[in-house]
This record gives sequence, C-alpha cells and structure tokens, in this order.
Amino acid sequence: MELLAPVIFGLLAIITRVSCQGAGGYDFNAQSEGQLIGQLSPLQVAGISMVVVACMGATVVSVFFCYYVYKKNQENLVLPKY
Repeated sequence: MELLAPVIFGLLAIITRVSCQGAGGYDFNAQSEGQLIGQLSPLQVAGISMVVVACMGATVVSVFFCYYVYKKNQENLVLPKY
C-alpha cells in the first residue's frame, strides 16, 4: 500500500513526459512569442487562464446571489395568517 502512491505518480510522470515530447522543445530566448510564430507565449496562456477562472468565479457568485435574492423574496411573500 505504501508503494502505490509513488508508482501512480511515476506512471503519471512517464505518461506526461511521453505526451509532451511530441510538442518539441521550447525556445526560451523568445521574448514574447511562443515556440512558433502565431502561438501563445506562456505568459499569455497564464493570463487567459486567470481570466477564465475569474469569470467562472463571478458566475458562481452571481448564481448564489440570485438564489439568495429569490429565497428572500419567497420569505417576504409568505404572510403570516392571524
């Protein structure tokens, strides 16, 4: 059981390394371009990823806010009967 985690991580590392080898090397001397002309640089990919995560977070917050307002409106509509 103690050997299971290192074996799984090792297999994952091997699979990742093999799948990444097809992409070719990266030119670290390039200033703002990717490996080839027209590809995104790592900084651009990171920026896009952060924007996507921020949009997803904003969507979740908006959904919870709408649900909160809906529940408050439902509570206010129910009037106590005396």
